[in-house]
Amino acid sequence: MNNIDKNIHALKIFPQYFKCVKNGTKTFEIRKNDRDFHKGDILQLYEYDKAKGLYTGRVCAVTVLYVLKNCDGLSKDYCIMSIERI
Repeated sequence: MNNIDKNIHALKIFPQYFKCVKNGTKTFEIRKNDRDFHKGDILQLYEYDKAKGLYTGRVCAVTVLYVLKNCDGLSKDYCIMSIERI
């Protein structure tokens, strides 16, 4: 896969999860696979404060290293992605 084949996805992420992605302790994302995520995709994670209904202005970019889907125990329309900060 080359850079032209990569998709960039803008996604909301709640503050408690954003913090863990940013500091490197959260290295996965569980998402509804409504965007057909693939290895090599870029996720632009925009911190979103649900209580205030506002974006905080903080963003973190990650690369998808692996996508797990269609396995026992995981809803067929969801996936688990291994991620790494860019």
